[in-house]
Parts: sequence; structure tokens; C-alpha cells
Amino acid sequence: MALSLRAATPSRCLGFQAAIGLRAAPQVPRALLHNITTPAYIEGAPQTKSALPFAAGGLFAVRALAVGRRRSRAVRQIFGLRAASGVAAPAKPLRLLLLDPLSRELLERLASLGAEVQCRGGGETVVEALLRVRPQAVVVRSSLLQIEELEQAASGCLELQLVMRAGAGVDNIAVEALGSRGVVVANAEGANAVAVAELTMAHLLNLDRRLSDQVESLRRGEWRRLEFAGALGLYGRTLAVLGVGHIGREVIKRARAFGMEVRAWSRSLTVEEATALGVLRCSSAEEAARGAHALSVHLPLAPSTQGLVGQKLLRELRPGALVVNMSRGGVVDEAALVAAVAERGLRAGLDVFVHEPGASASTFDDEAISGSAGIFCTHHTGARTEQAAEAVENAVLAAVSALLDGRRIPGKIV
Repeated sequence: MALSLRAATPSRCLGFQAAIGLRAAPQVPRALLHNITTPAYIEGAPQTKSALPFAAGGLFAVRALAVGRRRSRAVRQIFGLRAASGVAAPAKPLRLLLLDPLSRELLERLASLGAEVQCRGGGETVVEALLRVRPQAVVVRSSLLQIEELEQAASGCLELQLVMRAGAGVDNIAVEALGSRGVVVANAEGANAVAVAELTMAHLLNLDRRLSDQVESLRRGEWRRLEFAGALGLYGRTLAVLGVGHIGREVIKRARAFGMEVRAWSRSLTVEEATALGVLRCSSAEEAARGAHALSVHLPLAPSTQGLVGQKLLRELRPGALVVNMSRGGVVDEAALVAAVAERGLRAGLDVFVHEPGASASTFDDEAISGSAGIFCTHHTGARTEQAAEAVENAVLAAVSALLDGRRIPGKIV
């Protein structure tokens, strides 16, 4: 049975448990939710849910009292998680640190599983939070957990067993360093794939039909129908997809539904997989891009992919081609892209950037990108939908529950 965790308020949880014959799971006393201020919708919290803001100088500690192994079993059953052996389960309540804001509902569910949940306070650095909490598990979204932080907080990481990325990319985490210390690193692989694929198609349509340009023109009181009538159209056009992981595959499904001819390149893509996906498998990124009407980038950022989409590859595209980057800013050579837009009429849609503002920033200062009339940007919101946020929360819950039960961590990378 597929179970949804959407809007799982305490009253709905009780009704749901009764409907499937489960004993009521323990609720977290409201008195234990300290320092909760006016709800703020920040950093990954679904827009329809209340989130726990990281107030300046404040901490949010949630601890489920009297939640023993016997009483929390019903909650794990709700998530479809069964006990099994695999990794050593903590003998005491799991000390869990959230480095970034997530929804109130997630904190309550984590506490219901038997975890002692604490959040990084406003103004508190990652190192300070690690030293204060000395966690056994860490959940991170956008904060940096690199070698520098690990070395400075070494005494606070002695009992660390799990680092869970509340998302897909792990370039903000020192994966190899943690793995060498015996720490499991996991992510919510595939949880945001549909959301990112949807925004990818939105960018392709906007670039082709010049939707944002048309809106701005009309808001200025202009009527320029003939100028905006020259769209190429997506049907029958060639799309090159770089990276055929969860997101790339969802993009391929949607592009083919639009009638596009899809070429794909990925180091792991086999001939059989390409045939099943209905795409032409290419032996290199340049081959995929050669003569294509559009390019969609969905590769992880790694030394081998840094600047992969550069001058050489961009020249393989048709003049006036559409380029969408939904992966990481460093995969695309932005200077080469700006030049290709100016010299060959390419149009680009970017959701990620080399110099991306931090979570608390309110300005975007890269004038080369924002000042180009042929580049259209969104605020790194590819994964920011309610459905994606709920899927990520489910993955976090599954990982923490597995750690508590001594099972293999789902989504394990190292």
C-alpha cells in the first residue's frame, strides 16, 4: 500500500491509524515545541505548511517523552518501515541536528520516531551547532558540511553516524571524508525529479515562445504580435539531454510527450536503457549537442563535469538553440554561455548559477547573467514544490527510522 504523509496533522494521523487498524502513535506535547514564532515559509518548507524559523539566538528542541521502542513501532508502520538488522541502532534516544529549516510536521514526526531533535539557532554556525549538540545524525539541505567544518567540529562529530541530505545533490557535503570516518551519507534521490523536470519544460516553452518577454511588453502597454509570432515550436525538434538520472529520465518523458526527438548522453546509459526510454544514445556530450535545437543539462557537479558545457560544446548546437541548466551552476561555463547568446543567438534558461546567493541573501549581483536579454533566470526553485518537499520529508523519515532500527539506510551513497 502506498501511503502519503501529506498534511499529517495529529488529528489526521489518529484517524488514519484507526482506518488501517493501527494503535495510536504518541503525540508530541505542544509544550515541547519551544520558541516557535510566527510561521515563516523558508528554505524548503512547503508553502502550505507552517515552518520552524531559525530565530536569532534561539533554539528549537523537540523531544518525544515516553516514546519507547514499543510505542514508536506503530509510527514506523505508518511509513511502511519494518525493523530489520543492518547497522547498529543507537542505544539511547537519537540526537538529531537539523542544520536548515524544515517543516514543523517533519520535526514532530521525527520526534515521534524516538529522536531528540534540535535545530541550528539563528546566528549559530554549523561548527557551533555540531559542538553544542554532538549529534548522531544530521539533516542538511543547503548548509555547507565540508572538510573545514568537520575538522573544526571534530570533537562534536565523534558519535556521528548519519548525514542525510534533504534533497538530491551532495556537492555541499564532504561525502568521501565522512565515508572514510564510517559515517553514512544518504540523500533523497529522485524525490524532486518530477518538480525539476516540470520547471525544465517551463523554461523550454518560455525560451521558445518568449512568454516572459510578451508579458513584460504587454505590461508596458505595447502590442507587438508580429514580433512575437516567430516561435520555432517544440514538436519535431531535437533535444539533447545530458545526464540520464532520475531528473533526466523525467525530462525525457515530458519532451517525448511534446513530440520532441531526444538524444541522450550519460556515462552510465546503456543501449538497452536508451531503447527503453525511446532516445538515441550518444557516445559523448558533443555528439548529443551536434545540430540540436535544444540542450537540457542534468549532471552532478564533479571535477569531471566542471565547465563541461563550454565554448566547444555550445558551438555544436544550432544557431538560436535553447539551453536549460537545472543541475549546478559550475557544470556550465557561464562566460562561454553569455558569449554564445550574444554571438550566435542562443537563448538560455538558468535555475542554478556559479555564484549563487546564499539562503539569507536578497540580491543577485551577477550582472553578466542578469543583464543578458537572452538569458532567463529563476531563483533555484526547481525542487520547490509541495509534492517535492513531501517526498523529501518521506526520505528523511525513512533514513532516520532505518538508523533507529539498525537497518540499511535507504538512499545511501557511502
